[in-house]
Amino acid sequence: MSNPARIALLHIGGEKTGTTTLQATLAANRAALAGAGILYSRAAGRDAHGLLALYASAGAGTADLRAAMGLDQPGHFENFLARFPSILAREAADSGARVLIYSSEHLSSRLHDESAVERVRTLLAQVADEVHLVYYARPQAELVLAAWSTMLKSGSAAPFSLAAALSNPTLFDHAALVTRWAEAFPGSPWRFRPYQSGLLTDNDIVADFCACTGLAPGLLRRRVTRLNRSLDTPRAEFLRLWNGLPRAMDGPRRGQMIRVLESLSEGPPLGLDPADVATLESRYGAGNAALARHFLGRERLFADRAPPLPPAGPLLAAEQAVAIAASLWDFPRAAAGAG
Repeated sequence: MSNPARIALLHIGGEKTGTTTLQATLAANRAALAGAGILYSRAAGRDAHGLLALYASAGAGTADLRAAMGLDQPGHFENFLARFPSILAREAADSGARVLIYSSEHLSSRLHDESAVERVRTLLAQVADEVHLVYYARPQAELVLAAWSTMLKSGSAAPFSLAAALSNPTLFDHAALVTRWAEAFPGSPWRFRPYQSGLLTDNDIVADFCACTGLAPGLLRRRVTRLNRSLDTPRAEFLRLWNGLPRAMDGPRRGQMIRVLESLSEGPPLGLDPADVATLESRYGAGNAALARHFLGRERLFADRAPPLPPAGPLLAAEQAVAIAASLWDFPRAAAGAG
């Protein structure tokens, strides 16, 4: 009798769809998964598998990722490109697993052309007999605001601009992404899921990933706190103004500050002007409908909900700024005490 096929579940994102929480949960349960014959790769990255995107990009447009992963010194990245395929293949072979899980949202947002996606196909052909693609599509009106929240956390001081957000169309065009990946992986099954409140299994990304991939939920008993939450309107504006200061903190203390802002974000959510919503619908509505018909057998990809409007008054009132500053005043000591 021939051996059963080895299947790779390739979770390609998208961005801002709970990927950080899902990846941390999968990493925390590596031992339980391994006991069930499932590998959550460590060779591709500790939690998130950014090395897959780095390899596929061949370095184009990923200078920040290379620096974050210590591959920005002369010769380091070239050495990684040469060695990574054999390292990934050896890990898969040594694991004895019949199911391999890889997850990186950068595969959807950083790979802009067919050649980069083809490099992923060639890479995984060495480790698996079949590749099943997993993708979560978030409504564009939510995605542009969530992406801007992430930009603020990365240090941007620019006010929100739809035109600036759409300068990276790969992030928002779900239909174009599916076409690009389907052409590189012809015949591969898809787990295509709309990421929207009320449409996920138990309204939870981990539960939904288990449901759509057939993964036993009991294998992911170790759960992590929801990570990388979007900021509400006043705290987003506070951080934007803070980023514009000449001596805004950086490094670990900045990370602590952002976590405090995330934990306190319970105010009005970021809103979108109706004209911007109409622009997004005109640009992406037809593609969304085509995906809904193809994958879900319906006409609309997302539930028809109007996003919140921007506040009528200032984004950050003076009393809100004082309250936020007070909450941050002693946050390093408070965080140390909590630990």
